[in-house]
Amino acid sequence: MIKKNQQLLIILILSVFFGLFRYLLLEDKFPLFYIDSSDKENSTKIIDSSLQDFLLDLTEPELISIDVAKSIFDSEIGIFIDAREEKDFKLGHIKGSINLPFDVDNNYKFDLLDSLLSEISYNDKSLVVYCSGNGCTLGQDLVYYLFEEQSFYSLTFFEEGYPVWEEMNFPIKKNEDLNNNIDDELTFELSNLDLFVIFSLIVLISIYFIYGFSSLIIIYSRLFVGFIFIYFSYDKIIDPFTFAKLTSNYDVIPFNLEYLGALVLPWIEMIVGICLVIGIFLEVNLSLAISMLVFFIFMLMQAYLRGKSIDCGCLLADLNSSSALEKQINMLKRIVHDIYFLVLTLIVKYRKKIVNKDD
Repeated sequence: MIKKNQQLLIILILSVFFGLFRYLLLEDKFPLFYIDSSDKENSTKIIDSSLQDFLLDLTEPELISIDVAKSIFDSEIGIFIDAREEKDFKLGHIKGSINLPFDVDNNYKFDLLDSLLSEISYNDKSLVVYCSGNGCTLGQDLVYYLFEEQSFYSLTFFEEGYPVWEEMNFPIKKNEDLNNNIDDELTFELSNLDLFVIFSLIVLISIYFIYGFSSLIIIYSRLFVGFIFIYFSYDKIIDPFTFAKLTSNYDVIPFNLEYLGALVLPWIEMIVGICLVIGIFLEVNLSLAISMLVFFIFMLMQAYLRGKSIDCGCLLADLNSSSALEKQINMLKRIVHDIYFLVLTLIVKYRKKIVNKDD
C-alpha cells in the first residue's frame, strides 16, 4: 500500500512539475485561476450610464447580461450577430439579427465583415453576438476572432443566447416550415476517432474468437488504453488555454480551478498513458485511468442531461462549428467511447480474476 501511495505521489508531482513548466513556456497570458467576468454590478453600471457612449468606448470585447442586450436592441444602437450554424438560425433567431456562423477555419464572407465594420465606424453601431447559450462558446469565439484578427471594436456578447431570449418572449423570428428540411439535412457522420474505436472493437472480438480470453486480450487492452490517454492528452498540453475554456463550459468545476486543472490534468493523462504502454506502475495507473474515465463520463452525462450543447474538450483536434444538435450527438458518442475505454481498463485491472474464472 505504501509503495502504491509513493507511486501515486510521484505521478502527481511530475504532473504538477510539467504543468508549471508548460505554464512558464506559454507566450500568452494564462491565468492560473478562472475569473468570471460576468459581473452583475458591471451590467447595472452599463444600464445606468449612457449606453451608447459605453459601447463605443469599449477597447476589448465585453460580456454583457441579456438585460443589457435587450436595452441595446430596444435602443436600436446595436447589430445582433448570430454565431450559430445556418440551420439553427433558420429555426429561430433574434429579430433583425444577421447570421455569421463561427468558422474554425476562418472562411468568412469578407464583404459582409467589411460592411459590418463600416456600420460600426460611420453609424455608431455596436455588435452584439450570441449563440445557443447553455455553455455554447461560438459567440465568444467569434467575438474574439473579430477583435483580434479583423480589428473590430465596440464588441459585446451575452452568454444566455437565443434560447433564453426566446423564453423571455423578446422579439424573435421563426420559420416553422423549415423544420422538416433542416432535420433532413442533419447527417450522422463518423469521425476518425469513431472509426478507430470501431476498428479496435473488431480486433478485440477477433482475438477473443481465435484465442479465447487469453493474455493477448489483456496486452491489447492495456496498449490501446495507454495510446488513447497519450493521444487525448497531447493537444491539451499544446493548447491549455482552449482546454480550460472548454472545461469552464461544464459549470461544475469548483473553486475556479479550470485553468490550473488544464495545466496539470493533461500531464496526468500523458504519464498514465506512457506507464500503461511501457507496463510500469500498473496498478496505480489503472486506478487513475478508471477514476479519470468515470469522472469524464459523469461530466459529460450531467452536461448532456442539463441540455448543454458544447464541445466536450476530450479531443481538441475534433473541435468544430457544428450545430447545437450535432454537438449533443457528439457528446453522446464521447460517452460511449469513454464507457468502452473504461471496460477495457477494467479488463486489465481485474485481469487475474477474469483469467482465473475463465480457466
